[in-house]
Amino acid sequence: MPSDVEIANRALQKLGEARISSLEDNIKAAREMKAAYSIVRNAELRAHRWNFAIKRVSLPALSSVPAHTFNQEFQLPSDCLRVLEVGNVRLDLGGIDYRTGMESLFQIEGRKILSDLSAPLPIRYVYEVTDSGQFDACFVDSFACRLAIETCEALTQSTSKKQEIKRDYMRSIRAAKLTDAIENPPEGLAASTLELARL
Repeated sequence: MPSDVEIANRALQKLGEARISSLEDNIKAAREMKAAYSIVRNAELRAHRWNFAIKRVSLPALSSVPAHTFNQEFQLPSDCLRVLEVGNVRLDLGGIDYRTGMESLFQIEGRKILSDLSAPLPIRYVYEVTDSGQFDACFVDSFACRLAIETCEALTQSTSKKQEIKRDYMRSIRAAKLTDAIENPPEGLAASTLELARL
C-alpha cells in the first residue's frame, strides 16, 4: 500500500503540481500537505464506515457516575473517531425513540458514553488509522482527492480546479461505498418505536 508521501503526491498530481520527495521538504507543496494530512485523514475516516478502520472493544465502567439520567459512564478509546454501535444498538440504523427523539439506552457526551447498560460495554467504532499500509485502495483515492481539495486554494488559486476535484471526490466516494458495502452481509433496518406501536 502507498506511503504518506505517495498519497500526498497523488493529491499533488490531481492538482497538476510537482511531486515531493518527503512531507518534510522545505517547499510550499510539502508544507501544505503536511499541515493538512492528519486532519483531513481523520475527517475522511470519521465521515464514512471504512471496513479497514473498524474496531470492537468492551469498555469497563468508570468509577465516576453521571450527574443524572444514567447510572454509569464509560471512557471512549483514545483512538476513537466515531462510534458505530453500542451494545447491540447501531447508531445509524436504529434505537431511536421517535416519540421523544431521544436515545434511551445511552448518550455520547464528550469522550464518554453514559448508559444504564451493564459493564463491560461492547462497542464498535471507527478508529484513527495512522499506518497508511492499512489503508484500503478506495480510501487512498478518496483521501487524496480530499487532500487536493483542501490544499487547492493555497497551491493553485484555481476555483475551477477545486470544483473538478470535488467531482472526482464524489465519484470516488460512490465507488468506495459500493465496494465496502459488497464486502459485508446485508444489515436489516431496525424497527422504530412508531413501527413497533403499529403491531
